[in-house]
Amino acid sequence: MTSPTPVPAPPTSTTPARCYRFGGPPLGNQRNYVRNPDGTLRLLPTPAGADYAEAAAINNRGDAVGHAWFPAERDMRAVYWPAAGGVQRLADLPDVNSWGGFAINDSGQVVGLGHTTATAADRQRALLWDTAAGTVIDLGTLPGMSGAQAAEVNNAGEVVGGSGRGFLWTPTEGMLDLTSLLDASGQGWQIHFAHGINNRGQIAATGLFNDVPLAVLLTPVPEPAALMLLPLAGFLLLRRRHIEGANKRDGNVPSRSRHLFLPP
Repeated sequence: MTSPTPVPAPPTSTTPARCYRFGGPPLGNQRNYVRNPDGTLRLLPTPAGADYAEAAAINNRGDAVGHAWFPAERDMRAVYWPAAGGVQRLADLPDVNSWGGFAINDSGQVVGLGHTTATAADRQRALLWDTAAGTVIDLGTLPGMSGAQAAEVNNAGEVVGGSGRGFLWTPTEGMLDLTSLLDASGQGWQIHFAHGINNRGQIAATGLFNDVPLAVLLTPVPEPAALMLLPLAGFLLLRRRHIEGANKRDGNVPSRSRHLFLPP
């Protein structure tokens, strides 16, 4: 059996700060910190009225996001720690309460989870906050699904997550079903959840091939794209419309299709 091609180590991170949590599991004595590039620690304050908070992600500016438990509401709420200091609750929608912020890009866009205030079989909603504009939108669901969860956002404002199946949401195209974008070479594949997306548009996801769980790397390529097979892996082309506008802002190729590299 041929061994898979080794994946090269990523370059040294240039992220200027990292989030840390001290105090063990989520309890009242838990504290969250940002480690600055000079080694000093910046305390992330717990919001007023909250028993504890937990930081989940940080961007290159040092802004952090996460969630906090508010006993009076008996629920979690999404919170935002600006690099300049302080802490803010992220906004709710009229019929959707925020629950947690999972990722933040360098423009201050945050994605995460909310839940509907009405009783439903699936109350989860994928939310996108713009901390600069002070807005929040519900990204919706894939057809036939009642809930969704956003996992990551890149600097182009592209969001990935899951709504029964893995999705990609773009500012111009809305929510796209990753499985439905596969061409004939992807027969037998189901993309279940997209976990991350970088500034090159590469998407890390999980899926099934003939009921076998595998990790998936979705990489955008210029059109036209050729199909090829790798040892113990597939190279699957996705049909999709051109992505324009948002991708021009971070230097990505404005017109592109997408392919999947599927490790064994």
